[in-house]
Order: sequence, then C-alpha cells, then structure tokens
Amino acid sequence: MNFEEAKKVTESFIEQSAGWLSKNKLSELPDYSELREKEVVGELYAKDTRYYEQLTNYKSTYFGLIAFYTKYEITADREGKRLSSSMVTYLQNKSKEIDTKLEAAKNRLTFYKTIIYMIGNVIYGAD
Repeated sequence: MNFEEAKKVTESFIEQSAGWLSKNKLSELPDYSELREKEVVGELYAKDTRYYEQLTNYKSTYFGLIAFYTKYEITADREGKRLSSSMVTYLQNKSKEIDTKLEAAKNRLTFYKTIIYMIGNVIYGAD
C-alpha cells in the first residue's frame, strides 16, 4: 500500500468516526428520582457502555494507523518521511480528542455503578 492509498483509507475512517461522534454522545442524566428506577438506570448504563466501547474501538484504530505511518516513515524517502510524520502528528491529535470523550464516558460508567450501589443499600439495607 502506498502513501496515497493509506491516506484515502485514513481520511475515510476519520470522516466516518467524526460523523458517528457528531451524532452520538453520553446520555442526558435524568433527575435522581428517575435514576432510582432500575429500568432507567439499566437503559442509560447500556447505552453509555456501547458509546464507551465504540470510542475504544476508534482509539485502537487510531493507534493502528499511527503504527502504520510510523513504520512507513522508516522506509520512506525524504518527502515520504515528512508526509508520514505530519500524518502521525495529526492522528495523535485526533486520538487525544477521543481520550477526552473516553475519560468522560469512563467517569459516567463509574457514576452509574455508584448509583446502583447506593440504591441497592437504601433498598436492601447497608451491609
């Protein structure tokens, strides 16, 4: 695969992931009284878990692309090294954007676990 073909694949992935990210986000948190219903918490937890898993998939794809361009840079000529280095920097920045969303999703999933634990203790008594 040459640089131009790899660039097209990379651009396609970036467009696809950007489209998904613009349409999807963490769930809107309802009031605490609604969170006490296990169906509501279960739906929110499941939706946000899928969101988190998709973000991790994108993150791993960015790592793979960075590895590809880094390997390409080793054997490329001077111009290819410059192009590859620029692409690696660009992909690292895109990966950092995903990191921010991943951290928020991870914190949200921890929040749900805490809410479930708290509600369980209120309903069934503390251990």
